[in-house]
Amino acid sequence: MKSNQKLLLTRLLALAVGLFLFAAMAFAQSQATSGNIEGRVLDQNGAAIPNAGVTAKNQATGLEKRATSDGSGNYRLILLQPGAYNLTATANGFARADLTNVTVTIGSNTALDIGLAAGGATISVDVSAEAQVVETGRTSVSTTVDQRAIENLPVNGRNYLDFATLTPGVTRDPTRQGDLAVGGQKGTLNSLQVDGVDNNNTFFGQAFGRTGVRPPYQFSEESVQEFQVNQNGFSAEFGRAGGAVINVITKSGTNQFHGSGFYYFRDESLNSNTPILAARNAKRPKSQIKQYGATFGGPIKRDKAFFFFAYDGQRSILPNVIDAPNFAVQTAAIRALLAPRLNTYNIGRDQDVYMAKTDIALNTRNNLTIRYNQQNFTGNNNENGGPLSVEEHSGNSVARTLTFSGSLTSTLSSNLANEFRFQFARDREPGEANSAEPEARIQTGGGFLNLGRNNFSPRETTIKRAQFINNLSYQTGRHNFKFGGDFNFDRILNFFPGLFSGQYTFASYAAFASNTPASYTQSFAGAGTSGATTRPNSYEYAFYAQDDWRVTPKLTLNLGVRYDYQDLAKPQITNPALAARGFDTAFQPRDKNNFAPRFGVSYAFDEKTVIRAGYGLFYGRTPAILLATATSNNGIQITGVNLTCGIVPSCPGYPSILSAPPAGVNAATPNVYFFDKDYEQPYVQQGRLAFERELWRNMSFTATYQFYGGVHLGRTRDINLGAPVNVAATGFDGQAFTVQRFPSARPITGFNRVNLFESTANSRYHGLSFQALQRFSRNLQFLAVYTYSKARDDRPDQTAVVVGADDSKVVLNSLNTRLDAGRSDLDIKHRLVFSPVFSTGKFKSVHPIKYFLSDYTFSAIVQLQSGFAFSPAITGDLNRDGNANNDRVPGLERNSATTPKVAIVDFRLTRDFRFGERYKLSFVGEAFNLFNRSNLQTVNTARYSSFTFNADGSAVTLNAPNAATRFAGPRTFIQERQVQLAVRFTF
Repeated sequence: MKSNQKLLLTRLLALAVGLFLFAAMAFAQSQATSGNIEGRVLDQNGAAIPNAGVTAKNQATGLEKRATSDGSGNYRLILLQPGAYNLTATANGFARADLTNVTVTIGSNTALDIGLAAGGATISVDVSAEAQVVETGRTSVSTTVDQRAIENLPVNGRNYLDFATLTPGVTRDPTRQGDLAVGGQKGTLNSLQVDGVDNNNTFFGQAFGRTGVRPPYQFSEESVQEFQVNQNGFSAEFGRAGGAVINVITKSGTNQFHGSGFYYFRDESLNSNTPILAARNAKRPKSQIKQYGATFGGPIKRDKAFFFFAYDGQRSILPNVIDAPNFAVQTAAIRALLAPRLNTYNIGRDQDVYMAKTDIALNTRNNLTIRYNQQNFTGNNNENGGPLSVEEHSGNSVARTLTFSGSLTSTLSSNLANEFRFQFARDREPGEANSAEPEARIQTGGGFLNLGRNNFSPRETTIKRAQFINNLSYQTGRHNFKFGGDFNFDRILNFFPGLFSGQYTFASYAAFASNTPASYTQSFAGAGTSGATTRPNSYEYAFYAQDDWRVTPKLTLNLGVRYDYQDLAKPQITNPALAARGFDTAFQPRDKNNFAPRFGVSYAFDEKTVIRAGYGLFYGRTPAILLATATSNNGIQITGVNLTCGIVPSCPGYPSILSAPPAGVNAATPNVYFFDKDYEQPYVQQGRLAFERELWRNMSFTATYQFYGGVHLGRTRDINLGAPVNVAATGFDGQAFTVQRFPSARPITGFNRVNLFESTANSRYHGLSFQALQRFSRNLQFLAVYTYSKARDDRPDQTAVVVGADDSKVVLNSLNTRLDAGRSDLDIKHRLVFSPVFSTGKFKSVHPIKYFLSDYTFSAIVQLQSGFAFSPAITGDLNRDGNANNDRVPGLERNSATTPKVAIVDFRLTRDFRFGERYKLSFVGEAFNLFNRSNLQTVNTARYSSFTFNADGSAVTLNAPNAATRFAGPRTFIQERQVQLAVRFTF
């Protein structure tokens, strides 16, 4: 059932928005692929001039847009591609005004009043020297990263999405590689759009191609023109996100031929040693990364048609060092048997990315854009790794993505425009296996050494997408209205054969040498089912309406409402044993009342000072990985056996596997997953209050308060637990505790964990940020952001789908989730990011010293922040819930401890050599973590390493960790100093 809180908020906001939307449907305050220029045409006395003609001409392409001022002198030029424009204004009886270098950025609403003088000569103004730095009509919290920042700032790996972390409230999620966390929300609640179409992998809840997880990027940094991070209060045009919406615009051709060639190189000889290897007095193994490519663009026909092409390749070799504990003390025979399998091996990342794009002015009213992007990635030995995973236990991770998208922008009349966008895309991600032998786990006394095929490969996840978007814009008086629909259809194939190839467990090295396993596990497809293959299709429908109302020249209201519905495929199998208990493993969530009203206001005291505020609801997605898990893990579609070796029927001899479950053996007690009958889509309440002031020309200061309240957030909860009982515990340090332990018997017999996908988690984020923005002037630009924040939640997570692998994401006590209310995993109290770009420029003098000092660019990204939250833990399943990876010290709030603070300085130095007006050769040196500071990423969390029960089980003793794993001692580091050299040629 919908909560009373949600219903009340929805009705109040809908009423408020409805009062303003009675006249029409809508227009967005910001846009996915374009920006606006708007203002008033005035005479020398400040009076409005109606019927004035205003023309904007793109300086790079020559494409034009026209508008006419209304009776109050208001004009609006909408759906302008980002770039620099020349504006011309004419009216009867007035001299013409020419304004040059008017900048339009993605999602912007550039305010520009035009003054006309009576008669006389044409007035010419260079707007770049006088333009407002404060966007007075914007009500949302958003930050634009421009092309100069993208081209000059040092980014390790050259993944353009890392630029998002320069903005307020945005960090990398320390608990899930590759995710961005915004406003204390998990990365599954963000949305990435490229050229106005969806670029999200809806299965895993990450970017297409799972950028940053294994592939380094899907779009070349060289192909990105700029992007906008919409952190809070984005317009109703944007949805399927409770955190942030990131809009990316790719480069286009212009009237001049332009291009680039580049080569980046990194080698271990240039880098510092890792802290772990340095502590062992060991040298760095060989590693190398190369990245190279080129771009080329220009006119097909001047002022009419253009092309742009980009290629980006990366080749990397990184070592995976095997470190098997206690191996050196084994017998010579055991060492001889295993040594050939314990060699250091290479992890490689080979990627080629291609993009081709064309922009065509079909006529004066219709502009067409078509883009094709393809990513070919092979991650050699990326399937599994680490010091206890040998090469045969890994395999190649492959990503093959392609996107074909386009847009048609049509001017239907002087105040009516239409924008149609489409996309056909595919994200294919198979994982290969290096071995045909079953997985073998050898207990080393310091963890399991893994041999043979890893238990989930080969695998595959493929998404085939068709998306259609249409926006209709209408302007009248002081209103900009926009309404439209967005239909996103994903057909998904998932093949995940966990344990289908078998798994042996050996109690010691000697047991492996003598082929005496302790246990054997194997899974099988249920009779008449598709087994490990599922098709968790997801069809998404959205409608939205918004009014951008310039009430007065100082007051702007943004009023909108959005409706989202995600149609998830229905699981087909009902488990009768659970149905008898009132649970339906074939339940299909159908949450259809997801209306999201939004309200924003900005008031400009003058052209230099504005205050902004707003509030709204923002719905997220349900990742299809939950649906795939619910489809297959119902206790029927996938079955298995757990055999104890030495007991009839015994295990097959390693490396043999079973062709079918052996006769007379009961199936393994299953773990099942399915959707709770009250499951709802997650949504987030977003609120903000901001003050922005231009301090001096090209420099602004902004203070912003942001609130995020996550409601109905997803979690996985095991309901098959009996009531716990209290047991006394004493730590090795004398600390006394009371421990709650669940009974060993499960109340729902015949099942192990009975996992519900619920929407019962919540989150709260309060953030206060201070931002200083220096627009490029006098050879300097920078963005400085300090954020003070507090994030709390009760452990939401939309990705806990595998027993064992995802156990750390589950609450401590599934029968009392309130015990996990505490600091969020994403809580970073203090964060300061400073990203300057400074160029010496070119000295006019030919003096040798001045020539030597010319054409240098210095840039940096400085990050200073608090450490990461973690919970002092107890190793083992102390509370006996079947989960040994989430037990923490009793009496402590979750995430009560913090790792040391983080300080990283990345630096870049560029020297340009110019040849004529258009050609430039650049030499680049970059150092990531310039000062080689040892920044901890994770620490040893075990405060107590094990526990021992008294003979009668009435009390327990908590034991100390050993010296090598001392509590809060270093475990992993963010990165050592790494140096990269590059050469670039541009024209």
